[in-house]
Amino acid sequence: MNSHLAVQTAAPEISFDRFPLWQGVFDRPGNQRFYPFSIGMNELGFICQKSGAAVRNKIVEAYGASDYSMPTKPPGASRWANWLGDLYISFIEEHVPSMSGKKVMEIGAGSFYLADHFLRDGGAAEYVIVDPSLRSESEDSRITVIRDYFDDRLEPPGRDSDAIISLNCLEHVSDPFKFLIKANSLLKTGDRRLILVFPDIETQFRTGDYNALCFEHLNYFSEASANRLIRKAGFSIIAFKKELDTLFYILERSGAPDMSPVTERDDDLLRIAAENYKDGLRTIVSVIRDAQQSGRTVAIHGACNGMNTLFALGGISSDHILLFDGDETKTGKFIPSCDLPILHASSARYKEADLVIVAAVTFIEQIRSFLESHHGIPPERVLPACAATDREQLA
Repeated sequence: MNSHLAVQTAAPEISFDRFPLWQGVFDRPGNQRFYPFSIGMNELGFICQKSGAAVRNKIVEAYGASDYSMPTKPPGASRWANWLGDLYISFIEEHVPSMSGKKVMEIGAGSFYLADHFLRDGGAAEYVIVDPSLRSESEDSRITVIRDYFDDRLEPPGRDSDAIISLNCLEHVSDPFKFLIKANSLLKTGDRRLILVFPDIETQFRTGDYNALCFEHLNYFSEASANRLIRKAGFSIIAFKKELDTLFYILERSGAPDMSPVTERDDDLLRIAAENYKDGLRTIVSVIRDAQQSGRTVAIHGACNGMNTLFALGGISSDHILLFDGDETKTGKFIPSCDLPILHASSARYKEADLVIVAAVTFIEQIRSFLESHHGIPPERVLPACAATDREQLA
C-alpha cells in the first residue's frame, strides 16, 4: 500500500498522510497529485472533511487550474449524465406535480438541462441558476444566471422562489447548515418546496467503498444525520427516496431554524468505516495481483475516483489489466494514476476478461446485468472493489 491510514478511536477520525486528488479523466496519463486527507465529526453530528486550511487551499487551486476536468459531468454532457438528470427530473415531477407559472431556482446546475426541461415542458415562468462555474449562455430570456456562490451574501433579484433545486451541492459546501437556512429564507411560505439530492455514504462506509472519499466532498451524510440537519434548519420532509447511494428529498418550510446543540452523532458509522478502509484495498489488491500472476486478464469497470484511488494507493501494475467505462466521453481518456486508456464498455475487448472488478460499486448490479447480456460474463465473475465481498450482505 502506498499510503498510511491512521485511525483515532476516542474522537473518531480517519486520516491518510497522502491521498490522491481526483479531477476526472484527462487526455494523457499522469499528473496525479497527493495531499493529506482526513474526516471526522462535525459539531452538528454529521461526518465532514478535516483536512487543514493549507490542503484546502491547494485543492481550490487545483480545481481552478486550466487543466481541471470536472469529475462528475452535469446533465447534458453525455448519455450517462442525461440518464442521471432524467432520474432527478422524474423524482421532482412525481412529488412536485406542477411547475406551471412558478419561479424556480437551481443551485449548482452545471448546465441548462433542468432549466430547459422545466421551462419547456413544466411551464415554469422564471428560472434562476446560481452557479459560479457555469460559463455558457442561454438564449432563453426567462433564465437568469448568477455566477456566484450560494451563501449569506447572495441576494437574488425579484420575488422569492416557489421551488429551489439543489442537486449534489450539499456535500460540497463549507457550512451545509447555513446553506439550508439560506434556502429556507428564500422560499415563500405555504406550499413551496426545496428539492435536495446528495450522496448517501452509509452503505459505502459499511462496505469500505473508496468512492465515498474525495477532496471535493467536504460533508458525508447518512440518512440519519441528513434528517437531523434538515429538520434543524426548519424543514419538514414531504417525500424521500434512497437509491444508488443517493438521498432524494422534497422539503417544505416548517418553522425557524433550531440553534440548540446536537446530541446524536454518526460516531459509530465512522468507526465502522475506519475498519473497512484500513483493510479494504489490501483485500481487492490481493485478488487482482493473484490474477495477474496467474496470467489472467482483469477488467476494472468504472473510471471514477474509486478506480483512481485503487491504482494510486494499491500499487497495481498495468499487466493483464483493461479499463472500461460506459460513459462515451471517457473513451480513450486516462485516469491520473494509470497509463492505460479507458475502453468503452461495449468494446469487444471485454471478452478477454477472466475477472471483472467493479470500481463504480454503486452501480454493480446494473453493470453485472449489462455484462451478462452484452458480453456473456456471468455475475459470479464480477466483484466489487470494496472490503465487503458483496453489498447484498448489508440488506
